[in-house]
Amino acid sequence: MRYSSMTAPAIATVIGERLKTYRLNANKTQASIAKDAGLTRKKIANAENGQCSLETMVIIMQALDVIDQIDIFLPATQVSPVQLAQLHGNERKRASSPREQQKQAPVNEDNLGW
Repeated sequence: MRYSSMTAPAIATVIGERLKTYRLNANKTQASIAKDAGLTRKKIANAENGQCSLETMVIIMQALDVIDQIDIFLPATQVSPVQLAQLHGNERKRASSPREQQKQAPVNEDNLGW
């Protein structure tokens, strides 16, 4: 399935259908999941139709005992050292002691310093 060409509501509907499939495979009713999750049956029905908040989806996933699927759904990534260096740019890494300003000799127009 190509999600990049789908709208956000269409993707939410697919996720809701998958939640429903997990629930049915666990042989649980919307009411029993609602009770386990501390939600209303209506919230479960809305989630299965793709109309819920991310928090509600996570709560339902916990009640269905499929929360560990998040690592497959959205794996953690590391920032590469090159990107990290680019993000920080020329950020100072150490403090330096104050330097004394050197007195400059007055410039003589006849002496060009050659």
